Amino acid sequence: MNSGNDKAALRAELLERARAMVPKLRERALQADRNRGIPIETHLEYQAAGFYKIFQPARYGGYELPVGFMVEMCAELGRGCGSSAWVFSNLAGQSTIVGTHSPRAQDEVWADNPGNLVASSYPTGGGTARRVEGGIVVNGLYSFASGVDFAQWENLQVFIPNEGRAPDHRFALVPKSDYTIKDDWFSTGLSGTGSR
Repeated sequence: MNSGNDKAALRAELLERARAMVPKLRERALQADRNRGIPIETHLEYQAAGFYKIFQPARYGGYELPVGFMVEMCAELGRGCGSSAWVFSNLAGQSTIVGTHSPRAQDEVWADNPGNLVASSYPTGGGTARRVEGGIVVNGLYSFASGVDFAQWENLQVFIPNEGRAPDHRFALVPKSDYTIKDDWFSTGLSGTGSR
C-alpha cells in the first residue's frame, strides 16, 4: 500500500471493520468490566482485522497510517466498549514508539513475529534504572500497562540518574520473560482495560 488512494481505501476498510465489531463489543463490555480485562475473543478479532498494525512499520507488514487515524478508530470501537477501545489504542500506539527505536531493537521485537505487541509503563511505582557495563539494569515496580496480558514486550520509560545533573530519559524494551505482571488493577472506570 504505497499510494494515497491505497491508504485511503485501507483506512475506510479498517473503519468499516471497527463499525461491524461494535455490537460484539457492546455484548462483551460488562464481561470486560467484571473480568478487569477485555475478553480474549476481542483481542483475537483485533488481530484478525489488522487493527494492531495501523502504525507498525511496513517492513514488518504494518500499514504506517497517520497518527490521527487512531482517533477515528477509537471513536468507532468506543461506541461498543470504552475499555476495548482503550486497549486497542495503547497496544497499537506503541508501534509508533517502537518504530522510532533503532532497526536492531525493532528486529528484536518483530523480525521473528511481526504480530508481537508492546505495552508500556512508567516508573511511578518505584521502578529504577542504573548504568552497568554494556547497558542498563531496570528493576522495581512500574505503573499499570493497559492490555499487558496480550503483549510480548514492555516498553518501559526509565530515568537513569546522573551525578549533579538531570537524569537521562530512555525507553527500555523488555521481553515478557523478564518481567512479572502484578494483578493489581481494581478500578471503577475503564475497569476492563486490564491495566496491571
